[in-house]
Amino acid sequence: METRNRLLLSLSREELKAIKPYITSVALKNSAVVHELGAPIEHVYFMESGIVSLMNMTAGRLIETATAGRNGAAGGIVALETVNSAHHSIVLIGGRASRITTTDLLRLMADGHSIRSRLLQNAVAVLMHASQTALCATRHELTQRLSCWLATTFDALDGGAVAITHERLADILGLRRAGLTEALTKLETDGILRKSRGLLHVHAPDKLKQRACHCYRIIANAYRCEHQSRSFESASEEMRMQDHTRGTIDPHGLY
Repeated sequence: METRNRLLLSLSREELKAIKPYITSVALKNSAVVHELGAPIEHVYFMESGIVSLMNMTAGRLIETATAGRNGAAGGIVALETVNSAHHSIVLIGGRASRITTTDLLRLMADGHSIRSRLLQNAVAVLMHASQTALCATRHELTQRLSCWLATTFDALDGGAVAITHERLADILGLRRAGLTEALTKLETDGILRKSRGLLHVHAPDKLKQRACHCYRIIANAYRCEHQSRSFESASEEMRMQDHTRGTIDPHGLY
């Protein structure tokens, strides 16, 4: 079975062979709703390309809390034995996915397939991503937050241009468009990216990551295979220790 999804790639050849008959390759178009908040999860999507935005309601509007790209799956929460979606999941950047029905996936997990442990590890990473996104929104200034989001998305796409409009990006991040445009212009002036109609071309990803707040490294580490096996408690303790060593919290978030 050929796949570019990192979660599926972590499986053995035999395990991939076992799951292959249940997989269907599907195209995901921009703005397509993958899962509705609170509704039953009928399919799990192992992303091969593109990005699915995991959104939650706050103050009467949907705000992105995490994403699913090639490093994971949309709907993987079923590994926690819940059948209802914890997010409103919508395609942010179109691509393809390897789709499996929840029924088939649960059957495989019941038979002892290691896909369950992989999905549980990914669920921990998504939880850390969402928690860090919430902290980032209250602690860090706009350019840092934007750089963090762009760097995280750039990683999930394995490079290339980020196909998104200013209006859409401002909407999912809960930002004013004028402020977002100003922050993007700063990054463009510094030679980090270039704006064009509906596209953000990242020219200097290392510089972008340097401009991002510390949240970027925490989120990136959460999705790396060598970090996914850690317990959520140990990862949370690391973040608590980081806060302790910083002392008082800088409202502008220079951490």
